[in-house]
Amino acid sequence: MASSSSSSSSSTTAWLYDVFLSFKGETRKSFTDHLFEDLRQAEVNTFRDDEEIRKGGNISDELLKAIEGSKISIIVFFKTYAQSKWCLVELVKILDCKKNLQHMVLPIFYNVDPSEVRKQTGEFGKALAQHRQRFDDQKVDEWKVALTTVAELSGWDLQTMTNGYESKFIKNITKEVLREVNRTYMNVAKYPVGIESRVRDILHLLQTQRHDDIKMFGIFGMGGVGKTTLAKAIYNLSFQKFEGCCFIANIRTQVLEGHNGIVCLQEKLLCKTLNTEKLKIDNVDEGINLIKERLR
Repeated sequence: MASSSSSSSSSTTAWLYDVFLSFKGETRKSFTDHLFEDLRQAEVNTFRDDEEIRKGGNISDELLKAIEGSKISIIVFFKTYAQSKWCLVELVKILDCKKNLQHMVLPIFYNVDPSEVRKQTGEFGKALAQHRQRFDDQKVDEWKVALTTVAELSGWDLQTMTNGYESKFIKNITKEVLREVNRTYMNVAKYPVGIESRVRDILHLLQTQRHDDIKMFGIFGMGGVGKTTLAKAIYNLSFQKFEGCCFIANIRTQVLEGHNGIVCLQEKLLCKTLNTEKLKIDNVDEGINLIKERLR
């Protein structure tokens, strides 16, 4: 976690795209096109390269910038994926962004067994053997490591998830992507005075606790001194590390709006944290127990 004002106070990576699609040309006018269209209809800003971008002997700067500027990369593994030098170069770049830019990577196994990708057997093994005749061993070994690394990530397998039904498969992918892109940073003033030292103090407390401990912090002070701003800055630096997250502001106002205020807060907490679209709680006591059960 960085401690500069740009990272803690304002937010944020300015993503050019929500999703970057990495795929082999054979799926351009079939599966990848259907996935791209479904994402587009869901208002997910998706980059799909035009073949004209790939010019000359090296991957274009435009393509690399598109990867760097995307929040998520979706990699469509097809049997011939590893035959493409471009795809393998993209793959290495994507993993570099995952390591350095909080980039999310979602692999799709389209009519190919994930173990083929992970172990480089079948068509993947043949493709890498051919690459060794053209490129140095270090480069090919880098591609092998990248394939293994990505195949070990949580992803989607067409055959096991929807029994080969592509339309349902694509809908599931779009739904998951929407959950991720809708998780966003809180807006914080660009140059809040005095926030950096407070951010560092709390981050130090987070880092000195045991990893599996439940952590709870209280921030207190007079009204208007920046308690909420500090909370949002910490949230912005932390939420990407968790599967679920929720930021609830103005609790006093929401609770006072009616007899249902606390129940509404309980529903919001669970829905946001568990990525659930709808969750009905009838009363506060039910909500207390449900929170204990679902968030333990």
